[in-house]
Amino acid sequence: MEQCGRVKSIKGEYAEVEVRRTTACETCSAAHVCPSGRKDAVVRALNKAGASEGDSVKLSTPTGNVLGYAFAVFVFPIISAIAAFLIASSFTEEKYALIAAAAGFAAAFAVVFFTVERRAKKRGDVVVITEIETKEDKNVRDDLEGKI
Repeated sequence: MEQCGRVKSIKGEYAEVEVRRTTACETCSAAHVCPSGRKDAVVRALNKAGASEGDSVKLSTPTGNVLGYAFAVFVFPIISAIAAFLIASSFTEEKYALIAAAAGFAAAFAVVFFTVERRAKKRGDVVVITEIETKEDKNVRDDLEGKI
């Protein structure tokens, strides 16, 4: 996944980059737990391109990381709910097993919410600055977005 942003500051081999929410983020049901799901987010990115403060840059997130987050947000809570239901149904009535399934879903979602946020802050190398945009690249992008 690629996105554009502006470097706010440099801290060693990392940069803090301000990015805007993309159209895909606006329609995503997991935007409230996604570290980049805020309207304007500042992400910590590995500065492989050697960008400086104020540069417009392209950021890249490996597809595997994006798929991992999608699995964590969408699949893990469902698997947890099913497991809680199956375990509880072997010990108790169905209505209590359904309550256990709801509790399993909520607990898994809470775990995902807190671990995704912490992992994203801890692993700045999840997002990488791949290139610095030239003024020509920025002008073309601004024209396409209707900013000029």
